[in-house]
Amino acid sequence: LKSISFILLLLWGIGFLPAQERIQVKGKIVDTNKEEIIGANVLIKGTTIGTITDFDGNFTLTADVGSVLVVTYLGYLPTEVEVKDTAPLLIELTENSKELDELVVVGYETQKKITSIGSQSGIKVISDLKQPVSNLTTVLVGRVSGIVGVQRSGEPGREDASIWVRGIATMTGSSPLVLVNGVERSFADLNPEDIETFSVLKDASATAVYGVRGVNGVVIVTTKNGQVGKPRINVEYNEGVTRFTQLPKLADGIAYMHAANEASMTRGGLQVFSDEYIYRTMVGDDPYLYPNVDWHNEIYKKMGHTRRASVNVNGGSEHVQYYVSLSFYQETGLFKTDKNATFDSNQRNTRYNFNSSLTMDVTSTTQMKLNIKGNMSDRNYPWVEAKDMFELVYNMPATQMPVIYPGGEVPFISTGGELVNPWAYLTKKGYKSYNQSKVMADLRLTQQLDFITKGLSLTGMFTYDTENKTYLGRE
Repeated sequence: LKSISFILLLLWGIGFLPAQERIQVKGKIVDTNKEEIIGANVLIKGTTIGTITDFDGNFTLTADVGSVLVVTYLGYLPTEVEVKDTAPLLIELTENSKELDELVVVGYETQKKITSIGSQSGIKVISDLKQPVSNLTTVLVGRVSGIVGVQRSGEPGREDASIWVRGIATMTGSSPLVLVNGVERSFADLNPEDIETFSVLKDASATAVYGVRGVNGVVIVTTKNGQVGKPRINVEYNEGVTRFTQLPKLADGIAYMHAANEASMTRGGLQVFSDEYIYRTMVGDDPYLYPNVDWHNEIYKKMGHTRRASVNVNGGSEHVQYYVSLSFYQETGLFKTDKNATFDSNQRNTRYNFNSSLTMDVTSTTQMKLNIKGNMSDRNYPWVEAKDMFELVYNMPATQMPVIYPGGEVPFISTGGELVNPWAYLTKKGYKSYNQSKVMADLRLTQQLDFITKGLSLTGMFTYDTENKTYLGRE
């Protein structure tokens, strides 16, 4: 390639190849209304050579005949023009209606994204929020710039993550203000299928209308409303699996005993495990007297299971629109259970969501909007906490005790020390069960006041939330 370039350059230098004619190009950039566009970018395609238009929309640029000028400006479609001669160019840009009409939530209203000066981010509900998770706080990190999140547990029903907008801003509280349909509520357990828009307001100019409540940022969620038209039914069903991202690989009993002997004898101590004991463990002819237990395999399943089903209906006439949805979500954990136990200690999270929205024109100038949503959840866990189970597994040597004896007797505690049988703790200690139901309702009335001044309206809202929790445990 270098040789070819050198030859072409040499031919051009001695006159065998014609040189491109370079001319001065002048032009003017206008919109469809023939109004001058100030600050439009004019760039020679394939190069970094360019300029911008002045206060009258004019530009001057030196370019080769046959080159292409690319003209761009925010809110307008890019336009390409070929340079043919020195005649002045009049380039007309067409508005990018899709970009100009995109709306973002700002305070208690919406406005066109192009006119907004506040720092805010919107999430694409279909691609970003519709993830196989039960808690929406876990899907924000990595999808919204400026969001920091910490998830301290991955257990079913306990995945709630702490989120911060641009870090921790205050000493007294660091969580952002969360508004669902204008009311301070949690969005964690909403059905993603019911969400219409999801916006995060980050800086002072975007959150000013919320005063000190918005100092840590504001998360604004709006749910879907009915649309004019025939009833439209949407059904969705998916299944998935969950598994550990990574687990430490533990040494087996043979490696553990050799390491224990080496650690003791190289420091002047005695041999901890005899050669016969190591040999009998390696042969495995008596696993109850010479156990070699993989506690990871005995405690944890290879994978869990998730299931989600959702159905919604929306439609309506010009004066009345409706949206109704029902959804079901279930997730099982990664702990094993004892099939012979008299109680259920399986990790499980089951949730039913419902959502309804009714929009009605009471009069020609009065609109009523009623939203009722809620959920019922049932969560079940073994008595011992997941973090304690990890500690028990990593503390227990593979050669300490078998999981269970042939007669069904379970070795629970070793020689009176802190070492306990992890499987017995998991399956024999008991269970915890949590039931929760939640209903959230809001009624909004909007009265148009065009007789005072065009576009003026008055909105009032009444909200009612109720929540009930019950707990049942057995140890």
